[in-house]
Amino acid sequence: MARAAERLAAERLADERLMDWLCDAHDMEKQAETFLQFLADRIDFPALKEELSRHCELTRNQAGRILASFIFNHIKRMEVAAYAMLIAAADDVGDGETAKVCGEILAEEQAMASRVGKRLPPMLA
Repeated sequence: MARAAERLAAERLADERLMDWLCDAHDMEKQAETFLQFLADRIDFPALKEELSRHCELTRNQAGRILASFIFNHIKRMEVAAYAMLIAAADDVGDGETAKVCGEILAEEQAMASRVGKRLPPMLA
């Protein structure tokens, strides 16, 4: 149990770090979008204005993709961690049936996360 708790704590720390970085990346893209739009609205060179507008749209899309990734990762990790903890708790009290049911649900959650994760980038491209 101690090793499992240590592993979960390490995974949680890594997950939190990833979520922080995804938030930072989203904020960066939103700031870039604001700046690019500001420039595009004020520049008098049509070719540059068009390029800035195109880059602004790309940046907006990137921010949306990062946000979707953040939400998906957060939900996936939360559910997987919850079922892993339920399995460990059930094992600790000798409740094999609950551990079995939670193990089945955990496998379903992981399979769903894998399927969605494989489709997520093309859906957002």
